[in-house]
Amino acid sequence: MSKKTIRTVLRNFGLTQKEAEIYIFLAKHGVLSGGEISKRTKTHRGLIYRILKSLQKKGVVESTLESPVRFSSVSFEKILDDNIKAKQQEAVLLEKAKDSLLNDWENISKTKKESNIGKFMIIEGNRKIYLKISQMINETKNQMLIISSVRGLCRSEQYGIFERMHNHQAKSKTKFRFLTELSNKNTNAMKTLRPKLKTEVNLRVTNSDSAFTLLPRMVIRDEDEALFFISPETDVINIGQAEICFCTNNVSFVKTLVGIFEELWRYSTDVDKKIFEIEMGELPTIPDLISNAEKAMNEWLTSKTIQYYLQVLELMKNQNEWQNEQSKILNTLGGLYGLISEHEKANECYLKGIACTDDNLVKDRMQRKIQRKMIVENDGVKLAYYMYGKGKKTLIFLAWTGTDRLWTHQVTYFSKKYKVVTMDLRGTGKSDKPPGEYTVDLFTNDLKAIIENLPDEEIIFVGLYVGGTVGIKYVTKYPGRISKLVLVSMGPKQIRSDDYPYAQIDPERIKMFYSKALKSPSWGVKKLSEMFFPKPEYKHFRERYVNFPTTPPAIVINAFINYNKEDVRPLLKKITIPTLVLSYPRMSEIMKDMDSRIPKSKYYEFKTPIFPNLFEASKFNRILENFINDEVT
Repeated sequence: MSKKTIRTVLRNFGLTQKEAEIYIFLAKHGVLSGGEISKRTKTHRGLIYRILKSLQKKGVVESTLESPVRFSSVSFEKILDDNIKAKQQEAVLLEKAKDSLLNDWENISKTKKESNIGKFMIIEGNRKIYLKISQMINETKNQMLIISSVRGLCRSEQYGIFERMHNHQAKSKTKFRFLTELSNKNTNAMKTLRPKLKTEVNLRVTNSDSAFTLLPRMVIRDEDEALFFISPETDVINIGQAEICFCTNNVSFVKTLVGIFEELWRYSTDVDKKIFEIEMGELPTIPDLISNAEKAMNEWLTSKTIQYYLQVLELMKNQNEWQNEQSKILNTLGGLYGLISEHEKANECYLKGIACTDDNLVKDRMQRKIQRKMIVENDGVKLAYYMYGKGKKTLIFLAWTGTDRLWTHQVTYFSKKYKVVTMDLRGTGKSDKPPGEYTVDLFTNDLKAIIENLPDEEIIFVGLYVGGTVGIKYVTKYPGRISKLVLVSMGPKQIRSDDYPYAQIDPERIKMFYSKALKSPSWGVKKLSEMFFPKPEYKHFRERYVNFPTTPPAIVINAFINYNKEDVRPLLKKITIPTLVLSYPRMSEIMKDMDSRIPKSKYYEFKTPIFPNLFEASKFNRILENFINDEVT
């Protein structure tokens, strides 16, 4: 038996690798003291004594009574005999307990079967996948939703999927809806397949004439189960791989896929109409696409708007009369990408727009919108901030805990004349996210570090919510750099108190929220956005502007709780610079009270129920520009 085999056996008997080595060393060299073992094996003396103590407990090493104590190994034969006996006794005991253990397992198994925990399963290979789809068809009660390529539809026909739908026992009550993509390349395949599709199959085509959109492939049974293809179809075709998908009954995931399907279905086209359009060359016109894009934008459907404009650019390649409009489309598209914080794509659009126009004024406007990322370090934490435009006056915009999405309309407007700065405070965006407390004082110091990195020029600071409190702390602690202050929709003290009755959040309710949010920050962030913006019509607004996709939920909750501890009312009378207080009806009493406490302030109230810088952007920008250029008296 080799040394390696003996070491493996000892490991199986419960010894660690190091213990096995020391045991074999003792067996080889006889009785030794701990110091001698340490010296010969070049191992720390403390570690050797811990190993020897463990080996004694396991009965494989013995010690003498002399001083210093010496150690010797128990014979390997005795170790084998002891372990054989132990295993035999263990087997006897396990045999006796078998019936009892099986009864216990049956009870545990029943409990798990009754649970509603979603399950995931990987399925690989066409045969297994289409057998699973056939099973899902048989179990469908209300509807089956499928997104597939034309190639995938042809494969479904080969495996008898459509025939199985036709033979469904409740086909008159069950809906089968299919979505696919259609282009010049696969129109003939679709025409061959079309007669084979039964009347109960409702097949439509997505309105995606550009190569920028790839459909996810999925099969959904009612809202109970979904099959999602993982492997890209291009890989399966080009490399010859087996299809791979995962199957799940997780309720949240299945409902998410249903939502994606319904959104795509909403903008889909009848397949026969699409085939006719492709064959006749009747693609959507550029004016129609732009009109659709403007409509989608008004409905806050930013991603859909981007899709329309990408289609416009595709069509322009073949329509020379629209070449002079290309820079305008690229300018608009850049603004849309900026709206969803995809600034690299926005910059790319602006640069392409500059390259395809001879109008110097248009070039200058797009050049000013290009985002320039800057990094400054404060106490070892890297902070990202962003600059747009140029000018003698600098406008700094800060909202919430740093997100710049709320300021897109202001960046676009004010970068034409001024230098505009937005920032990611620590914990947000592309700034560092160290552990610890996220307080207003810490944010104020971060703002100080960024301002010190700006050229010595006139600075106007615009703060919304947390940003407003940070602005108040900065101008009262570090006077001189900011010449004008704008406070938008914020409360100097959010929690109700006897001396400040205007706040709208009940203290007991907020304490309960704190307690639960600290335990589950993800839940807390979700509830925060719902608490401040409960109306259904704000759903897209919450998803686009209020949530914090780049900030860990624990940081959001920590910052929110610390923010609500701040009471800056005593500081308001110390503000000596011209100040503009902007509000909306829900915050009017709080903001009017602030206005009365600030010596050189001016108050204006918007009609919008929430953020005026977004929902009344034109008026907001006009009022702000008047304030920038005129002193408050």
